[in-house]
Amino acid sequence: MLLSTLRRAALVLLMSTLAWPALAATTLDFGGDPNALGLALGRIASPAAVSQDGIALSIRGFDGAMEEALNRNRGFGLGVDGAPNGGSLGRGEAIEFSFLGDVLAIDALVLEGGGTGALDVLVDGVLRKTITWSSNGTRLEDLGGLRGSAFRFVGQRGGVRIAKLTVEKPVPEPSAALVFVAGLLVASRRMRRGRRR
Repeated sequence: MLLSTLRRAALVLLMSTLAWPALAATTLDFGGDPNALGLALGRIASPAAVSQDGIALSIRGFDGAMEEALNRNRGFGLGVDGAPNGGSLGRGEAIEFSFLGDVLAIDALVLEGGGTGALDVLVDGVLRKTITWSSNGTRLEDLGGLRGSAFRFVGQRGGVRIAKLTVEKPVPEPSAALVFVAGLLVASRRMRRGRRR
């Protein structure tokens, strides 16, 4: 009897841990004036700390010499001060987003800028994707739900600004907790019945 009760409790526990948490998507907009995230225009003290919808992150920008050089242009988003592209994210420059807490994935990236270019995407220090473009204007890049806590965008050629980022974070799933608690109650009740016999 005790063994079957333990098996049932283990099954309920397994079912509750397999319940995938719901995801909530938030788009962080780095453009606009005034900016919804409270970012100033021009050069920004780096790291810049921002939060929206329960997502907290710090943002850092580095020029080619790896000096802190984050900036924000009114309509076009985040870039890096200095050569080679004077305000855009250019060759050898980087912008890093470090999320605090539980961020599950980055789904999309909106880029503003021109010409032909390439941008490497590193997640927790590992190169995961290279984005290329060959025209001016606004581009929506699908990042396919890259998971991690630190995302670094490194310019390889051309110049671009990061205008928006769509982030998904896990939302606590109440049904998983209820299944787990219900399983514990059933297991404890069966164990008490088994002791009485």
